[in-house]
Amino acid sequence: MDLQNFVNRVNDLWGQPRELGFHGLPHKASTFIVTTSSCLVELIEIPFVVITLTEIEIVNLERGGLGQKNFDMIAVFKDFKQGVFIVDSIPSTSLDGIKEWLNTTDPKYYESRLNLRWRPILKTNIDDPEQFIEDGGWEFLNTDVSDSDSDKFEESDKGYVPSDMQSDSGSEDEEDDKESLVESE
Repeated sequence: MDLQNFVNRVNDLWGQPRELGFHGLPHKASTFIVTTSSCLVELIEIPFVVITLTEIEIVNLERGGLGQKNFDMIAVFKDFKQGVFIVDSIPSTSLDGIKEWLNTTDPKYYESRLNLRWRPILKTNIDDPEQFIEDGGWEFLNTDVSDSDSDKFEESDKGYVPSDMQSDSGSEDEEDDKESLVESE
């Protein structure tokens, strides 16, 4: 009886709540995947899965939407050469829990209604990372920004010149900056 009490107390302290987990297909068979504050873990089916969140750049939730029974979760690694980790056929009932978990952890997540072809996307990112950043990085996945909003952003950015890009025409500008800092009244 003392052993059982000890096991229960340890489990209360260290046990991971199962409501944070979800069913999905990380490989060939459906299994239970547990989310923690720092990892995504599946230790039931071989090959086992332990992915630390520090390895993940972004997460994309695909095929989620009204009327869908399942959706897919794609984790894009910071090292684009590693590819992506895909969990297929996650029940839609788990979507809110996964979003809640992602909101409390580090990686940014996006939602899309379609499955994306990740191999060409990552190849483009590896081949020309500067162009990827100039094109807005992962914001092409952001479905919250409508076309009219993106036009407004483009129009408002036309006159913007980053401060490190401005030419140093002389010391007059520097003196004006110093004067404006002194004038606090």
